[in-house]
Amino acid sequence: MLKDGMELNVRDTILFAKALFGDGRYTDAINEYKKVYNNEIKYVSEYDKYEAVCEIAYCYRLIRDLKASYEIITEYLTNNRGHSRIWHEYGEYFLKSKQYETAIAMYEEALRVGKFDILFDKNKEYEKFYPCISMSMAYYYLRDKENALKYIKLAEEVNSEADYVKNNKKLYENMS
Repeated sequence: MLKDGMELNVRDTILFAKALFGDGRYTDAINEYKKVYNNEIKYVSEYDKYEAVCEIAYCYRLIRDLKASYEIITEYLTNNRGHSRIWHEYGEYFLKSKQYETAIAMYEEALRVGKFDILFDKNKEYEKFYPCISMSMAYYYLRDKENALKYIKLAEEVNSEADYVKNNKKLYENMS
């Protein structure tokens, strides 16, 4: 469509960004998602903008540009209500920055607002699973075995078959 000079609508732009992401072209995906986030396309909904900012933050983490991830999330939360995934993404920034207590606070916020909102958080795992997984890691890094186990067990309640849950549960149980 682009080669034919056609403009992409919101859905096409998001699908194109997802395809770029799937191809490992994270910077290109960011550029497409930013068109949505910055309302450069007609008829951008609040959900479209939310999806775009979450994906932008995630892509920035993948290319190890934590500062840009932090900035886009902070900008979004200045003017918008946060839902589970955006708070989880914020927590991931602080976890990767080794600011574990702040990461925990962000994951707690993700859990607090985690009543599944089909309009915004399409992936139900952001309601509880991902925040609990990540919180368990933050507690692990703080050497808090009790809370690391507590949160990995909460994640296990959602998906006991996830390799990540199984492996980390063993790791946490063997903490000294």
